[in-house]
Amino acid sequence: MASEQLKIGLVLGAGGIRSCAHIGVLKLLVREGIPIDCIAGASAGALIGAGFAGGMTPQDIENTFLELSIWDYARFYLDRIRIRRSSRVGRRILDLSGSVRLEDLPIPCAVVAVDLYRKERVVFREGPANPAIMAAIAIPFISGPVRIGGRRLYDGGLIDPVPIDLPRSMGADKVIAVDVGGPLRGPRLSLPGRLLATIPAVRELGNLLELMGGTVPQYAGVPEDIRLRPDLRGIGPNSIRRTSIRRAIDQGEACARTALPAIRRLLS
Repeated sequence: MASEQLKIGLVLGAGGIRSCAHIGVLKLLVREGIPIDCIAGASAGALIGAGFAGGMTPQDIENTFLELSIWDYARFYLDRIRIRRSSRVGRRILDLSGSVRLEDLPIPCAVVAVDLYRKERVVFREGPANPAIMAAIAIPFISGPVRIGGRRLYDGGLIDPVPIDLPRSMGADKVIAVDVGGPLRGPRLSLPGRLLATIPAVRELGNLLELMGGTVPQYAGVPEDIRLRPDLRGIGPNSIRRTSIRRAIDQGEACARTALPAIRRLLS
């Protein structure tokens, strides 16, 4: 297959503020003329991926994150315990994708959420972009669920932090995955079965504890061709300081620069 015919899929993994490393990866790929034919993302990776798929440049996305204050981020999740599009973060972050449908984005994009009641991955490839993104970044029991199609949906990184199977199902021949660490894990815990069966919120909590315990089903599918792991030591998922955001971006760009020869071989 000639290199000009190859379709490249990019996977942007979950990781909170650590996901800002994706911005650096995108900056390097765009600068070097590496084509991106489809994108799949989980959690903040879905947010950044949808923004890029919607036509924002990596610099646009970088500026958006750096211009927000710690108070902006805090209000995003603490304002009446729900995500509000009227907040500064809601206007700047959720509108990265614009008021469009996912299937109309210039670059095909898949967004991952989780139905905690059923403990199932939910993938959005069509429909209004903003509700899907809101579901993809909804932190359980902090922001509240996003209701779509009768489901109560939360952050997809809980069940599939690096959805590497999706680009191939979208037609990609080669897949580059960016792994920024995924959600925090904890010990496996469980709640009484009777409560789980009768009270939806308690059942969701029980399933959340199981997912954090590492008992999630795997959606790996066909493995990626290249996996980038930026050095993000010392940057936590909630490190919303500008210095942490800047360092994550720089580390993502550095990691992609190191992998550039392998990426070019992938294209050839």
